[in-house]
Amino acid sequence: MGYNLDDTRKKLADVFETSLVSGSMQYFDTHEFVEIIDFFLDQNETVKAERAINNALNQHPHSTSIQIKKADWLYETNMLDESEELIDDIIEFEISNSEALELKGDILIRKENQKEGILYLQKALIGAEDKSELYSKIGIELMQIEELELALQFFLTSLDHNLDDESSLYNATYCYEFLGKQSESISFLLKYIDRVPYSQIAWHQLGLLYYIIEDYKKAIWAFDYATVVDDAFLGAFFEKAKCHEELEEYKEAIDIYKKVQNMADPTAWTYHRLGDVYLKVEDAEQALVNFFNAIHEDPMHAEAWYKIALLYSIYSQSKKSLEYAERAVEIEFDNILYNTFLARLYMRLSKFEQADKIYENLISYEVDDANIWIEYFILLNQLELKNDAVDVLLRSLSYFPENAEILYRLSGVLFGTDREEEAVIFMREALNIDFDKKEVLKINYPLVYHNEYVQDMIFAFKHQDKFF
Repeated sequence: MGYNLDDTRKKLADVFETSLVSGSMQYFDTHEFVEIIDFFLDQNETVKAERAINNALNQHPHSTSIQIKKADWLYETNMLDESEELIDDIIEFEISNSEALELKGDILIRKENQKEGILYLQKALIGAEDKSELYSKIGIELMQIEELELALQFFLTSLDHNLDDESSLYNATYCYEFLGKQSESISFLLKYIDRVPYSQIAWHQLGLLYYIIEDYKKAIWAFDYATVVDDAFLGAFFEKAKCHEELEEYKEAIDIYKKVQNMADPTAWTYHRLGDVYLKVEDAEQALVNFFNAIHEDPMHAEAWYKIALLYSIYSQSKKSLEYAERAVEIEFDNILYNTFLARLYMRLSKFEQADKIYENLISYEVDDANIWIEYFILLNQLELKNDAVDVLLRSLSYFPENAEILYRLSGVLFGTDREEEAVIFMREALNIDFDKKEVLKINYPLVYHNEYVQDMIFAFKHQDKFF
């Protein structure tokens, strides 16, 4: 049986606690006390750690390693000033003590002095036993202050010291991606795989990168290898299925999603993906079955509720659609897509008051879809709230100042009122922006369109290229 550090620490901690209960403290050397203190700190048992430190200092009052553990305990209990004061004393006498320098760096970082803290972590590298872990820690701190180029170099160096450092592998690929260096990331992963061919993480990350650059066949190749290394790697199977979808290889995608369901308990998201693929092959019945399965697995899976509503709406079952659309909005009340669909459904069912509330909420979100503002304008007109309707269109111009349809509608609604001068201005702007869209005026405001003055404007614009 191999050596197990955790078991050793626990046995030492048990002996220490027994000594405390008996009132006769057993002797432990400094190394054993360090293991006992580390065990308690790892278990977040800070009171026991403090007792161990006090007893350790009684037996070894001049031990630097115990002093560092006391500073570590002060750090863990958020007594940063006391911890820093103690660690400074240690560094003064042992300027190259790696543990002390690392803890000093940690303290400064927690005090939000990241740059100076990172400098101390770098100093700690010289005598560090586990350089890989420290390189990785420095890389993470550099990421926090958005020094990604430098962070990347530390993660790569960490991997040079320890090829099995999965955290640095993930973080290195993240840095490459965030820096927009996909090709460099792919080259890095291919070289890494040459050295560690059975790294499922590297194969998976490589597949994700190929997916991002839309090389779906190579992505499938990478995900295949990830699943060869680990035949229960659900994430890789899932991503592979998505690649087949992109290649319109829907049968292959369906087969993989079903395989994923058989490999583990089915999830709402897997059912949802299956439903989406069945929609793409125009099998609405199977799509509905899978969306229903999705909300059975997770009643809060809003997108499945929305997709069911969408399918019922397509097949003119508006009342059924309404039930599921309302539930989708109830779950994700600020989702623009779901709210827009629900508002339009209310309009179709002549539930104008309910539609009014939804549209009012939508424009409060300052949505960037001009059609939503126009639909709300139409609804307010139907409710005979003409002034409110005009106000909505005027507000919409702040977001869509060159939307010809909005300008034509404003011109149409204001023409013949005491705001006719504004109507003419809006008409000119609309004709300048999109002359052909004057059909909006013809369809919705035929009396205005056929007005002699308006016809003269249209004629003049048509024959002079530009209207002044």
